[in-house]
Amino acid sequence: MATVVDYYGEAFIERFAEAIAAMPGDTLAEAVDTLVDMAFDDHPQEPKLRRILIWIAPRVGRAEHRRALSVQVAGFVEDVLRQHRAALASDLALKDAATMREAVLETAAHRAIEDHPSSIAPGRLAIQCKV
Repeated sequence: MATVVDYYGEAFIERFAEAIAAMPGDTLAEAVDTLVDMAFDDHPQEPKLRRILIWIAPRVGRAEHRRALSVQVAGFVEDVLRQHRAALASDLALKDAATMREAVLETAAHRAIEDHPSSIAPGRLAIQCKV
């Protein structure tokens, strides 16, 4: 089961990296919208499979691997923010902002997938994450 968790995690990172590379990102808003779209749209698995992967990962010793994937995504987000530094507050800590954005997107996307009781419809949730 750990291999399955790893496979889907690595596939997500690969697709995320490809989307970042192809990102038009002319403006900060467009870049953030692309990140949000990735978080919500790039989960091709059936919601039931995704819920199982989220639940099983820490139970098969893959919690650290999931954390490493989160760090990679935060790094991608930090790169995007760095490209738009002029549009951000001068005192904004990019690493902290990227880590926070990654955490919000992961939580929101997973709540949408899990049909979490304190979530809103995925489409509305995605819109609220955009700039």
